[in-house]
Amino acid sequence: MTREALERDIGTEVRSYDDYVRLVTDFMDNHGIEGDINSLLWVALHRKSGALVDAISSVLGPRQSFYGVAKRGDHAVVEESVDLITDILLQPWHGAHEDLVAELEHFPHLKTVETLRHMVEMKPPVLAQIDQADALSRRAIWGLGKMALPLDARQSDPEVADAAVNALRRLLHHPDHSVVERARKQLDRIAHANKL
Repeated sequence: MTREALERDIGTEVRSYDDYVRLVTDFMDNHGIEGDINSLLWVALHRKSGALVDAISSVLGPRQSFYGVAKRGDHAVVEESVDLITDILLQPWHGAHEDLVAELEHFPHLKTVETLRHMVEMKPPVLAQIDQADALSRRAIWGLGKMALPLDARQSDPEVADAAVNALRRLLHHPDHSVVERARKQLDRIAHANKL
């Protein structure tokens, strides 16, 4: 199904979050575990639909769909996923910022490291409109730590791991003390694991 066809199927009327949850669930059920996540993200971004973004993160997160896309390893698909998620993260019109930042940890990519660092260092206007800016920062720092040293059996790309460690080191100079402490904890965890 093309993105334009998906957009036509969704229709032009504004739908509720629950309607979008049903639509995304049906789409994923009919298109496999990973479906065409990028088409869903593209339509949500194109439509500026906060309810659709929230539904996508609510349905795809528990299904581990983002992890499935990353695990398949299709570089072009992964890169597009990271680009779309990054573009959506920079928008104030949805409430899924923290959920999407959490999903980025499944994409060990240099662009992901930069996006996570940017989410910590971002200034208003976007963060001024996000109620949970501190939680978003915490999640992004945790994601950088996982890029540097995954908590599961995933192999880390040395270039991505180095970039994540460097991003965490730069955050040690952040003006917010809680950001500095979180970055330090991740660097300590990485250093401790590397000594073992």
